[in-house]
Amino acid sequence: MKALVFNMLTIAATFAAMTACTSESDPVDEVQTKGKTPIEFSSSILGVQTKAIVSDDQFQDGQKIGIYGYKTAEPSSDYLTTNFINNKEFTYSGSTFTATDAYWERDATHFFYAYYPVASTTADPTGYQLTEATNSVAPSVKVVCQKDSGIDQDLLWAQPASNGFQFSGVSVNNVSLPFSHKLSQVKFLIKLENTNIPTSALTKISLNVDKSEGSLNIITGELTETGSSVALSKTISSTDITVAGINCDNYNPLVLPSSIISDLKVTINNQELPVTLTTAPALVAGKITTITITVKPTNVIMESSITQWGDGGTPGVGEV
Repeated sequence: MKALVFNMLTIAATFAAMTACTSESDPVDEVQTKGKTPIEFSSSILGVQTKAIVSDDQFQDGQKIGIYGYKTAEPSSDYLTTNFINNKEFTYSGSTFTATDAYWERDATHFFYAYYPVASTTADPTGYQLTEATNSVAPSVKVVCQKDSGIDQDLLWAQPASNGFQFSGVSVNNVSLPFSHKLSQVKFLIKLENTNIPTSALTKISLNVDKSEGSLNIITGELTETGSSVALSKTISSTDITVAGINCDNYNPLVLPSSIISDLKVTINNQELPVTLTTAPALVAGKITTITITVKPTNVIMESSITQWGDGGTPGVGEV
């Protein structure tokens, strides 16, 4: 999935204890103290329910999220001692995420952290790579903005409840993991000022962004952005621009949210034209910035707007 286009994904998990075998005289809800109670994610009694805020946008079967779990207290300086779930994969099927071999500890407080897509310590072609925790450094995921295409997959992170979740041995209250977007998305709309403009065929759009790499702290959710300029571009089949506008063959690159856009150009009628940014667009994490480029008799101008994931950002204006 190129990008999960929704503002927030809520995973609500209800965890219930498995009762041990009892005699007829045993209390019905008695739990065997030496038994293990599995942590289960599902859409019913034991589970994780998923709900996309934007309709028709949700995980697909087989996709995975990564979970980190800690006991006793939120980790702030020691990221190994109390870790009991380490980058464990939970797989989506139907409407639920499930995994195996994850258990509650009786009378302990549990803290959970989730992210998507699941990464490993081996570099992935999508640009995602995991750095495991050390005693003093939190686990993190590196994401790379790649030439032409940008970032291949949406980066999501779920912040847990700050006070954790207590397991008494019988049941635990719902656990809510609300996912939020950590990246920004850019859309383009190119249109003619009016019907008096001669036929104008678009074949390419290009731009630069000044951030090439990000690192997501899986515990805090903080995204650190670094790197140098990256050239993004899309070559499309020759398409006549209309007054209503065309969407550049759905070229909607994902980029790091503090990126600054520069050197925006369009190729029209085989001529590469610079777009004058009279007001530069400002990108925002979890928002779509729509850049509207208007072809006029003497130049091309640009405007921008920001919406939820969804659409969003600080408006900008420019010209070709």
